[in-house]
Amino acid sequence: MISPTAYWCASAAAQESAEQRTFALGGQYAESVEAALEWLRARIAQIAEQLDPPASETVTDWLREPAQYAEGLAALRSGRSVRVDLLQDDICYTVRVRVVRGAASSAPWSTPGATLTADRRPQPWSAAGAALREARRRG
Repeated sequence: MISPTAYWCASAAAQESAEQRTFALGGQYAESVEAALEWLRARIAQIAEQLDPPASETVTDWLREPAQYAEGLAALRSGRSVRVDLLQDDICYTVRVRVVRGAASSAPWSTPGATLTADRRPQPWSAAGAALREARRRG
């Protein structure tokens, strides 16, 4: 089935050490803005369960903030990608949703929407990435 607009949701883990390796953690298409953002938030929550404090607590607080959800919806509705970086030790977990126009919603999850590489650190979508970096520096 072809949808005029769909959303590619993907996550990856990048090792920031000398090896700079990236591992795709999976993804899927979503047919609505709301479904895409819910996938992103669920994936962030899953990753946060594996992080040490204070990073895990920062992510949990961020997920509870209604303004963050509204900001994500607005970004996706305007055609912008939404990306969140979660940092722990030398690993950067990237969770991303991007708009795909004329996408096949039945495409397999392994069809990448974008290549994530460890040598280009993505910018945080909101204050969550900055807060996690600050917590890491203090840590």
